[in-house]
Amino acid sequence: MQNRYMRINISLFLLLFSVLALAGAYVSQYGFGMEPCILCLYQRIPYFFIVLVSSISLFIKKSEKIRLLLVGICGLSLIAGGMIAFYHVGVEQGKFSMSDGCEVGVEKVPSTLEEYTTQIMGKPNVACDEPQFVFLGLSMAAWNFLFSTSLGLITLIMVFRINKYLKYIEESDAYSKKEDTSG
Repeated sequence: MQNRYMRINISLFLLLFSVLALAGAYVSQYGFGMEPCILCLYQRIPYFFIVLVSSISLFIKKSEKIRLLLVGICGLSLIAGGMIAFYHVGVEQGKFSMSDGCEVGVEKVPSTLEEYTTQIMGKPNVACDEPQFVFLGLSMAAWNFLFSTSLGLITLIMVFRINKYLKYIEESDAYSKKEDTSG
């Protein structure tokens, strides 16, 4: 029973972490006027995915293995988001080349609905290589890399440990049943 509550707490923590990360991004965007670049927007995708998957895992009652698998998928999503943030930090520091959506001032014909919308609405493209906010010497992409990757690794370690514990419990139950029938 304690094991079930542990996974629910992990799922709930991942859900809350992702909601807070998204809330922080939207508050900085709409509350403080910090327009996100395309890489900032890409970094939000894993958080939306985690909100969905961790919410589903909270409602699964019958299968602990499936719930644990969903928590593991959330951990992998955090690491994927951390890698997007790592790329963004590399772009900010000039280590990686910028993607097409990051270049500001380059006139091109819009090819997607988003580009048309941006052009019509008059929103300027935001350069990916210029951080809009730095805290303690790190850009928000760097903070996202640190938090996402760390939490993703911790989540995966917990998933492996819980899985090992579940196997131990199953083996113990099987051994107990075997002794009961033979004795």
